[in-house]
Amino acid sequence: MGIYYLDEWSNTNDTLADFTAISVLGLLDTVTHMGGVYDTTFEALAAELLAGHDHEIAPELSGIPIKGYLPIGTRRTSLQQLCMAAGAVVDSSRSDKIQLFPPPVRPGVYIGRDRIFMGDTVTLRPLVTAVEVTAHTYTAGEAGKNLCKEVITPGSYRLTFDAPMHGYTITGGVITARANNYVDFDVAAAGEVVLTGKEYIVSRSVIRRMAANIPANAEQNVLKVEQATLVSPELAEGVAQRLLNYHSKRCELAFKTCLLGEHPADIGIVEALGSNKVRGAIERLFIDLAGGYRADVVVVGERLDATWQYYCGDELYCGEEAGVI
Repeated sequence: MGIYYLDEWSNTNDTLADFTAISVLGLLDTVTHMGGVYDTTFEALAAELLAGHDHEIAPELSGIPIKGYLPIGTRRTSLQQLCMAAGAVVDSSRSDKIQLFPPPVRPGVYIGRDRIFMGDTVTLRPLVTAVEVTAHTYTAGEAGKNLCKEVITPGSYRLTFDAPMHGYTITGGVITARANNYVDFDVAAAGEVVLTGKEYIVSRSVIRRMAANIPANAEQNVLKVEQATLVSPELAEGVAQRLLNYHSKRCELAFKTCLLGEHPADIGIVEALGSNKVRGAIERLFIDLAGGYRADVVVVGERLDATWQYYCGDELYCGEEAGVI
């Protein structure tokens, strides 16, 4: 199952207790990350966000250049931004480390009707007709800005910003630490403190990708990603194409099954209602430990041709888990 940490604990009587535990990814949501402007690699920024936690990064991701900005948030939200930009999956399930890897592209899981409990459903998700991704470029500007001008009593202070700054100067105090999103300073004697800084110039460009084979009478439904501030112009096209590919898979299967080692993000083939077969990604797993290791599973994908010959010949490869020869 992996390693989990106690989050909440309450006793309902002398013999029963309710426990809530969170994974290591939940712990990241409790730690503040101060963000900043970055010109680095995926591996370096992931190491900063996951400092103190054992992790493993797939070689395909390590050297991806990451340029952009992170606001003040939690380590988890910053990690989400990083993975959005690079197209990475984060998984800590059934492991003692955090693993970061590209999403699988070929099926390695087969879930037949003999593994699915009664009550499964098939839902058609809304049609996404286009995807728009806003790319961001941050350039250090030279225009000064007054960040603080007021009378302050002696003490130590931190001033935070909701946009990146640089080139700080101060009168009436001493700067003790600085970064793009904050300044720490000490004031020795009561008096007016004036803190100035320089803003970054933000350039934005929009990448638009249209879905193929849109019905003539379809209503426009554009998915917009506007606040992914680690998505640079170099990465924006890949982000847009990944989102379009994912949202083009509109068939959602929800069912209960007994797990045989499946993980979130695995690509699999599932026997759905009406003898249909769906190829898709495991989007969500909810495991019931008290119910015989059953799991509520959500798979999102697309319907395959109903014949075994089609998807075994076209979708599975020699050496993978195949059931037909």
